[in-house]
Amino acid sequence: MLRKVKETLIRLFKRDKRELPVQSNKADNRPKTIKRVELLQQELSQITAGYDKSLADLQGKYNTALWEYENSYSDLSEVTRQYKLNMLSENKWNEEREKVKPFEEALNAVSDEISNVESYKKEDILKIIAEIEALKDEYLSEVAREVTVKYARIQELKNEYLQEVGDIGNMCDGILKTESTVKHHFNEAGYQYKPVMTSKFAEMTEGVMLEGFAIPYDVINETLANNNKTHNNPVQVG
Repeated sequence: MLRKVKETLIRLFKRDKRELPVQSNKADNRPKTIKRVELLQQELSQITAGYDKSLADLQGKYNTALWEYENSYSDLSEVTRQYKLNMLSENKWNEEREKVKPFEEALNAVSDEISNVESYKKEDILKIIAEIEALKDEYLSEVAREVTVKYARIQELKNEYLQEVGDIGNMCDGILKTESTVKHHFNEAGYQYKPVMTSKFAEMTEGVMLEGFAIPYDVINETLANNNKTHNNPVQVG
């Protein structure tokens, strides 16, 4: 059983060189420009959400105003038809035209308000985007430095990890050698010896999954993809 443990360890690290060690918890010690850019992105999302809500409310008002205007204009069309057929006086026709104007003005007012809000939205978004653009060189430099430092740390952790795995292998070898020595000397002295150390060790370490010693590449890619989701929400301008 213990020999199988050792063989599994060897097979595990020969099988796929792309597999990487478990990552350590990340400390939140990002440089100021990285924090500033992320803060601007959060601000951009909040501002966009606020403007979009206002525009949605205004669109509802616009739809109502449009419905009222179209109904009143429909009535005016009928009056105009009667006027052209000399079935209605000009004064009456003018009166009906005046009734339509409030609905037309209300519709135009909401339309103007929508245009203004869209303009403010575009202006505020471009202001934030311009600041991000101005910070891009410093931002990229800081990210590059952070990635370089973290990569070096990962290599250190990988070496530590492999050392720990090697220690496990050595300890397993130690049990095998110890039991082999005990068995040899008992047999040499004329006694029968039934090996028990490896089976007991297997029971004591039951639940330790050797396959969990390495991280498959697809798990790493999935982690990267999940982390990127929060940074891939482009905002439409205008």
